Amino acid sequence: MESVSIWHWLLLVILYLGPMIWSSVRILKRIGFSGWWTVVSIIPLVNSLVWAVPSRRSGFMRCEDISCTLVHLPLRNAYLMATLSLVTLVCPLKGIYGSRRQAMACRFGTFTSCSRRLAFLCGLLLSTAGQAWSAGAPLGPQIKQASVNDVTLSYQEQGVGAPVVFVHGCCTDYRVWDAQRPAIAPHYRFMAVNLRDHGPAPWADDGSKYSVKTHVEDLTGFLRGLNTGPVDLVAWSYSGPIVMLVAAQHPELVHSLFIHEPGFLTWVADPAALKIASEDRQAAMSPAIAASKAGDATGAVLLVPAGVNHEPNLWDTAAPAVRSMVVDNAHSFALSLASPPPPAITCDILRQIKIPALMTYGEETRPWFRIAAEGAANCISGAQAESIPGRHLAMVQQPDAFNAALLQFLSKVGSQPKP
Repeated sequence: MESVSIWHWLLLVILYLGPMIWSSVRILKRIGFSGWWTVVSIIPLVNSLVWAVPSRRSGFMRCEDISCTLVHLPLRNAYLMATLSLVTLVCPLKGIYGSRRQAMACRFGTFTSCSRRLAFLCGLLLSTAGQAWSAGAPLGPQIKQASVNDVTLSYQEQGVGAPVVFVHGCCTDYRVWDAQRPAIAPHYRFMAVNLRDHGPAPWADDGSKYSVKTHVEDLTGFLRGLNTGPVDLVAWSYSGPIVMLVAAQHPELVHSLFIHEPGFLTWVADPAALKIASEDRQAAMSPAIAASKAGDATGAVLLVPAGVNHEPNLWDTAAPAVRSMVVDNAHSFALSLASPPPPAITCDILRQIKIPALMTYGEETRPWFRIAAEGAANCISGAQAESIPGRHLAMVQQPDAFNAALLQFLSKVGSQPKP
C-alpha cells in the first residue's frame, strides 16, 4: 500500500498548513484579535490535519496518500479564509500588508467590540459547520495500487466505513462493479480489486502463474495489506470459489461472503444435479473454448459472457463500456484455459466456513449456476441461496435489484454503514 512518509507531511506543512496558520494569525493580530481569539482561529486547521491523517484500520479518515491530502485539504479550508475576509471586510489585506495603525483603524471603524466578537463567533461557527459538511461529502473514486507477492494489483476505492471488497469474475476487471460503487460508497468503504493478469494495463509477468491457487494467494495478501480487520467479500462467477477458499483458509480476514453464481461444481454432491449442471456448463462454454483454440482471442472472450448469460444477442444491447472491458481482458481467458486444474473445493472444505454467507442466482439464469449456488449454500453452515432478478450478469443488467440484495445482506450481517 502507498504510505505517507514524514517528508510528505513536512512538505504539507511547508506548502499549506504553515502559510495558512501564519496568514490567519497575522490577520487576527493586526486587527486587534489576540490571545484566545488567535488560538480559536486555528481550530479548523487542526481539524483538517486530523481529517487528513491516514488510518486504514478504522476506515474513518479519508486520505491515505499525499496526493489526496494536497488536493483536498486546501479545498476543505478555503472557506476559512473567506470567513475571515467576510468578518473583517477589507481588514485582512491591510492587516497583512498595511501598518498596524491602518489595521486598527479598519477594525474600530468597522465593528464595535461586541459586534466584532459576535461576527467572529458566527463566522467560526459557519466555518466549523462547513468543515463538518465537507467531511461528509463523498470523494470520487480513487485508483490505487497494492504490492502483493511479486506483482502490483490495481484497485478502485471510494467511501468510508466498513470495508467491502469486490472481486470480479472471468474475462473482466474491477470495472464490472461500476454499477455497485454508487450504491455502496455512500455507506461503506468500497474497494474493487483487479486479480493478477486482469485489466487493461500490461502485466510484468508472462501469465505463467495464472491459476486459482495464485489468485487465492494474491487476494489473501491484498486483504492482509489493507490492515482493516475482517472485510465483507463480494464475488461473482470465477471469483466465487476464490473467496470461498480465502474464507476457509484465513477466517480472520473475512467477515462475510456475498457470492453471485459461483462458477464451480466440485461441491455438488447430488449426481443427477451434477450431471445437469455439467452438461449445461459445456453448452455454455464450448463455443468460446473452440474459438480460443482456433486463435481468435477477441471472438472467444466475447462469446464467454453471451454463453454464461444464456443470451446469444448480448452484444446487440450491451453498453460499449462493458464490451470494451471484456475485450481488454481477452488475454485472461486464454490464460485460464491453460492454467493448472483448480483445487477440488469439496463440501467438507466449505463446511470450514463459519461466517455469514449468501449465494445469489438470477431468476433466469442457467441451471449450471443455480445448482452451483444452491449446492454451496447447502454446504456452508447457516448460508442461504436466494434468487434475484436477472441472469449471470445481474450486477450489470439489473444493478438496482443486485444492490438492494447486497445492501440488505450487509445490514443483516452487522456491517455498520457510515453514519
